[in-house]
Amino acid sequence: MTRFAADRSPHGLVVVSGPDATSFLQGLVSQDLEPVADGAAVPTLLLTPQGKLDVALRALRVGDEWWLDTDAAYGPRLAAALTRFRIRVKVELDDRTAATGLVSLVGVDVDAPAGVRALPTRWGEVAGLDLLGPQDAVAAAWDALPADVPRWPAARLEAFRIEAGVPRLGVDVDDATIPQEAFLERDAVSFTKGCFLGQELVCRIDTRGHVNRYLRRLDIASETVPPAGAAVLVDGRERGVVTSAAADPDAHRVVALAMVRREVEPPAEARVQWTATTRRSRCRLCEHRPVRVRLPDVDRGDRPVAARGAGAAHDVVRRPRGRGGGHRRRLGTQARHERRRHQRLVARGGGGLVRRGGPPRRGRGVGASLRRGS
Repeated sequence: MTRFAADRSPHGLVVVSGPDATSFLQGLVSQDLEPVADGAAVPTLLLTPQGKLDVALRALRVGDEWWLDTDAAYGPRLAAALTRFRIRVKVELDDRTAATGLVSLVGVDVDAPAGVRALPTRWGEVAGLDLLGPQDAVAAAWDALPADVPRWPAARLEAFRIEAGVPRLGVDVDDATIPQEAFLERDAVSFTKGCFLGQELVCRIDTRGHVNRYLRRLDIASETVPPAGAAVLVDGRERGVVTSAAADPDAHRVVALAMVRREVEPPAEARVQWTATTRRSRCRLCEHRPVRVRLPDVDRGDRPVAARGAGAAHDVVRRPRGRGGGHRRRLGTQARHERRRHQRLVARGGGGLVRRGGPPRRGRGVGASLRRGS
C-alpha cells in the first residue's frame, strides 16, 4: 500500500468573491459550478477562446467565495486571465499564491487544523488528500504528521505523478493542448451546463470529431531517463515525443509521459530515441519576410508620367498565403498622388504634369514643385 506525505508549497490560489462570483465563473470555466455544495471541490479548466488549455485548476466553494487552486507558477496567470474578463460584474479577485501552502497525503488520515481545507484528490486510481490553506498553517500541519509517515522529496513525487498519468501544467500540457488530448474532459468539462469560454472546439470534438494525438504513459526498461523532447518510435517511424520522464526507484525502470499520434493504440511496443542534444519533433522553418517587387512607370494618356525621384516608385508587398492570401498593399503615397493628378489633367485636355527643379522638397506638399504644362 502506497503511503506518503509531500510538501508542495507554495501553491497557486486565487480567491473570487462578491455577489456575482458564481455567475462570473460559470460563464468562463468548463465545469458546472451551480450544483457544487459548500465545502466541495471540483476539477475544472479555463480555456482560451480557441478551445486550447490556459489553466487547469480546482474550484472549492467556501460560502460565497470560490477558492481556485492551481500550480504555483500558474496562480498569477489565472488571476490575470480572470481580470481580463471582469467587466461590469461585482467580483473581487485576490491572488494569494505567495502565502498559500499545500501538502499532499496518500494513505494518511488526519484532521485538518483551523484555517486549512482538507480536499479529496486522486492520483490515477489512488485516492489521496490535499491540505490547502495559509502557508504557516499548512507548515504546522506538516510538522504534526505522525513520525512513521514517509516524507517524499519532489523527485519521488514526480515519478509517482507520471506513473499515475497525471499531467503537469507547462510540462505535459500547455496552451497548445486541447483538453481531449490529455483526457481532461473526463472529469473537468461539463457538456450540459451551457456556454463557457472555448466551448465550441471542445464540444465539436466530443460530438463529431477527434484529436490527432493523445497523452500516453510509457514504461521504459532502462535506468537512463530520456530528456523531454526525445522521439517515440513505433515500427521505425516517429510517432510522438516525450514530455516528462523520471526513474522509478522501486522497480529500477523509467516511467514517462508522451504525446503520441492517435494511430498508435496501446498496448504497443515502442522505442525512445534521443541524442546528446535534445531531439524534438522535426519541422521546416520558413522565413515569412515579404518579397518586394519594383514596378516600372506606366504610360497614361498622350504624355508619359514624368520621371520619379529616388524612392518614389511603387513598392508592392506580397504577403505569404495563409496570412492575407495574396493581398497587396501599395507603398509610395506621393508617387500615387502624382499619377492620379496627371490623369485628371490629361482627361480635361491639359498637358499633364511637368517636373520643375527636381523632386519635391520635404514638407512642401505633393504639388509644390510641379507646374501645369502647356
